[in-house]
Amino acid sequence: MINCETFELTGSDNVRFLVDRFSTPYKSNKIIIFCHGFKGFKDWGGFNYVADFFSNKNITFYKFNFSHNGTSLNNPNELCDLEKFSQNNFTRELYDLNQLINFVEVKDDLSDKQLILIGHSRGGGISIIKSSMDSRVNKLVTWCSPSNFFNKLDSEKIKLWEDRKVIYIENKRTNQKLPLDYQFYIDCINNKDNYDILNCFNKIIIPHLVQHAKNDETVDYSEAVKISKNSKKSKLISYDSNHVFGMSHPFNESNCTKVLDNVLSDVLFFLET
Repeated sequence: MINCETFELTGSDNVRFLVDRFSTPYKSNKIIIFCHGFKGFKDWGGFNYVADFFSNKNITFYKFNFSHNGTSLNNPNELCDLEKFSQNNFTRELYDLNQLINFVEVKDDLSDKQLILIGHSRGGGISIIKSSMDSRVNKLVTWCSPSNFFNKLDSEKIKLWEDRKVIYIENKRTNQKLPLDYQFYIDCINNKDNYDILNCFNKIIIPHLVQHAKNDETVDYSEAVKISKNSKKSKLISYDSNHVFGMSHPFNESNCTKVLDNVLSDVLFFLET
């Protein structure tokens, strides 16, 4: 029987964030932490389906909302706190992830277990950066993740951003205009070397499964090829699907089960070898 408990941790700037822990009564020797992507949240689409899959394989599974992802404690499934969203950046997300790993280290005793990070899209990039900094991570899985956080920041857009102090990103699912403060760019520049994804692989020697959709409309498949070429112990698997492996929100299992099940089965095989 799967047990799911939801609790709060303190993240960046003392902002509380929600965490789900899926487990079974049996002792698990593997712990997964799943990181959602930009404009995402822990219960988006089929992420609960993903959690159930691994829990049924007796793998303890954590998923969480980044503290500044735009959701709130009372409304964790919608981007409703746009002020927090505007103040998000990579440093804050790395802080939140570290807080969760610290919790897992105590809760689950990582001394005799494997800690695996799985990240989708931007969450994959964050997982790569964290893996380059933290020896507690034993294996890495990235789903449709970018190889570069900075290549879409051209000088003309940056100048406009600096002048206006904020830019707006469209959330096509909800038709929201999501604000992103200029502080995001400052954080990128101040940490450019540390947040250079391909450069991070100079410090990563753990096994890495790179999974990417051939028809990814958000992060081109070529990004996965670059990641795989630079990651020392990587395996690249491609799928005939889109950026979210056929998932949608709200979740419609019939639309994506075949592709998503293949993705999950490939992860399981990777973890067991």
